[in-house]
Amino acid sequence: MKNEDDSKETRFPDTSWNFKILLNSKDGINCVNTIWNVPQKTLYPGKIEFARFRLSDDAIDSLPPDCKTKFFENFLERIFRKVHSQSGLKLVLIISHKEGQKFLSIENP
Repeated sequence: MKNEDDSKETRFPDTSWNFKILLNSKDGINCVNTIWNVPQKTLYPGKIEFARFRLSDDAIDSLPPDCKTKFFENFLERIFRKVHSQSGLKLVLIISHKEGQKFLSIENP
């Protein structure tokens, strides 16, 4: 989130906005369908703030096998590997507000 208004601070998100996270496998299995409670923050002019979504460890442990990716290499090998594995997972963020809905979709085919 970035406040591009150079003259004043603003609050984001509006308290009436709702955020929903969906994660589906390549076979259409609904892995995650949950509300994301994004904390409201003050955005100062020209500053960037981040909001992070993370499932609880229990929720991650209870995911079906098709919703999990398998890592065979260690962290450094993943960083330096040029070709990343494709999981087939698709993440969708739905932002609902009084003007309607916006969708952000990220796929790893």
